[in-house]
Amino acid sequence: MEVTSIAATELGRRLRLARERTGFTQARAAKEVDVARTTLAAMESGERRATIEELRALARCYGESVNMLVSADSMPADRRQAFEDYRQGLLSEGQLVQLLHLDRIEVRELLDELDSERDGD
Repeated sequence: MEVTSIAATELGRRLRLARERTGFTQARAAKEVDVARTTLAAMESGERRATIEELRALARCYGESVNMLVSADSMPADRRQAFEDYRQGLLSEGQLVQLLHLDRIEVRELLDELDSERDGD
């Protein structure tokens, strides 16, 4: 499977979600990886691309792989399963939002992405 790079805003969103899953504040995560909090904020907003060294440090800090953060085809299996459970009526949209720590707009965007993947197969 070919790995496709993602947009800076998507990378920023993934960095933010990974940080939030660990329970870290921007200040704590920035300190852990030795960058300024404003630098991390710029990465999370998509205003600044992280260097490979920063990505490696952030991935380690968050317990993620760099590939999971940057690959266009890298939705974790547990997240895919949650979406499938939602489609089968086993989870409500509200439960899905809470489970994945996303807002409703992000959930709908990811559902659209999964639908387009399914249609492309």
